[in-house]
Amino acid sequence: MRSKRFFQLAKDDLRLIEDAVHHAPQPELRQRASAIRLLHLGYAVEEVAKIADVTPTIVRRWRRAWCKGGLFALSDSVFLPNDPDTFLTRLTALQKASLELTNASTFEELCRQAIEKGLSQLGYDRLGIFFLTDKPNHFIPSFGTGEDGKPRDERQGEPVEWHDTDDIYMALERQQDLIIRFECPLYSDDGVVVGHGWNVMAALWDGQKIIGFLAADNLINHKPLTDADIQILRLYGLTLGSLCSVKSASEALLKERNMLRAVMDSTLDMIYVKDRQSRVIMTNTVSVPNTTHVATEQDMIGLTDFDYLPQHLAQRFYNEEQHLMRTGIPILNREEPGVDRDGNNITYLTTKVPLRDSQGEIVGLVGVSRDISELKHSEEQNLRLMLENERVELMQQLVSNISHDLKTPLSVIKTSLYLLERLEDPKRQKDKLQTIKEQAERLEKLIQDILTVSRLDQFDKQVRDPVDIAAIVRSVAKNLQARADAKNQVIKLELADSISIIRGNAEDLWRMVANLVENAINYTPEKGLISIETRYQATSMVMLVRDTGIGIDKDQLPLIFERFYRADSARSMQNGGTGLGLSIVKLIAEQHGGNVKVESTVGEGTCFQVWIPCESD
Repeated sequence: MRSKRFFQLAKDDLRLIEDAVHHAPQPELRQRASAIRLLHLGYAVEEVAKIADVTPTIVRRWRRAWCKGGLFALSDSVFLPNDPDTFLTRLTALQKASLELTNASTFEELCRQAIEKGLSQLGYDRLGIFFLTDKPNHFIPSFGTGEDGKPRDERQGEPVEWHDTDDIYMALERQQDLIIRFECPLYSDDGVVVGHGWNVMAALWDGQKIIGFLAADNLINHKPLTDADIQILRLYGLTLGSLCSVKSASEALLKERNMLRAVMDSTLDMIYVKDRQSRVIMTNTVSVPNTTHVATEQDMIGLTDFDYLPQHLAQRFYNEEQHLMRTGIPILNREEPGVDRDGNNITYLTTKVPLRDSQGEIVGLVGVSRDISELKHSEEQNLRLMLENERVELMQQLVSNISHDLKTPLSVIKTSLYLLERLEDPKRQKDKLQTIKEQAERLEKLIQDILTVSRLDQFDKQVRDPVDIAAIVRSVAKNLQARADAKNQVIKLELADSISIIRGNAEDLWRMVANLVENAINYTPEKGLISIETRYQATSMVMLVRDTGIGIDKDQLPLIFERFYRADSARSMQNGGTGLGLSIVKLIAEQHGGNVKVESTVGEGTCFQVWIPCESD
């Protein structure tokens, strides 16, 4: 077994070492490559030192250099210029070329000029640039040099598959700056081997990784490889890699910015970015026609709402934006007032969200506002049209129902009058007069209910007075007791001792309770029970009117609050119902800030529940 002091070269490494031993132009590099080969063959450090005529310490230094960076690391310390004056001249040319490349307008122009200046100012026979891709064994050629020594465009639409890439992947693995080949094949424009010579590739670094290579060879003049060639190419590669990285990132950023600008300017919305002081730092062209005193979006940069909006609006928006930037709470789809160039009031639908930096700190806001004035106007017109259509429909329904409901009592009155004129029996005359009286009362109730509905529909906020709901319930019960007694029905009261003040219209509330109790009497058979309960629940007064009546079918429950709806038309007509009583109940409850619900079981009875908010003095 070998001692731990020996090491084994990989196949590709061994090929590089053999190539350097036989073809490297520098004697020092050939010496060091020979030493590495001897260590690979199993020679001890002391034996290799004796053969190379150096100390074991130097051999160990060579071995460490090889393990760290391969052939280039092994040669780095010896590739010093033999002619300092020539090297300094080329180094000055390199500095000049690098400075000129910073003025390249595009990435492609940068690569093209890099080849031209490398040939004309740095003295290389041929140069070529290619970039790495994520696809193995594939590269993207850029600009290069033809067999005639002139620059040419070698770009292609798709990555090119290359063979013989072991050196490249070894350099990538070791992150080497250089790949040096001696007596390697040199190719023509069409890929045919036209000779042999040296080939050096300098890595293009973006600051963190290798992104490509700058390659040079001696196909045209067959000049031997010099130390200056290698060092200048290495420095040129490092400089070019940095410039390519910056230019690529700059173009990507510019492309992204132009795309963002195109999107912003093509939308119908006002888009803007503001800083922590609510100053505009970016906006789009749509914002200009809606802003006074500015001609372009650039004129808006640095302005605040105070520069082009009325003071009260600007102050309002400023306060809202400062609150957003303090709390991070966005403003979403809020309708906001505005003023156009002509001073007309307009409406915006606005969303504003916080703008955060990479550390998550709020540095401003991004806003989007859309002028919805025409939409609002259209919506208002549609609403007015819808309300008008609904009014006409209700009017038609009202006329139809009124004509039907008026027809029956008028017909009865007309018939009774006809008979009254021809009857001589006082008793029968009295019966007909009673019939006329009942029908007249029914007409009066119908007209009264219609007027009540009309008044409630046109309800404006009224001054509301404190109302004693318990007193109202007792008054209703007393007023309707005679009708209940006529059917041997019992009216039971369960009133809460103390309920907070209800503010409202006492007359309307009396009508609401009366309609519910009257409805219960009408649809409860003889000897039935009608109970009225009030209680305080949370911040509301709750009133329940229960009966043991005939009940309401489940499918009819959603309809009973509609105007002129009768669950049992024949029975309703018999009881003198107008079909408006429960509609009036619902209107009064809602106009007092409450609501009404109903539960019913056919054959068992019905319970109406009314909620009305309580208010304190």
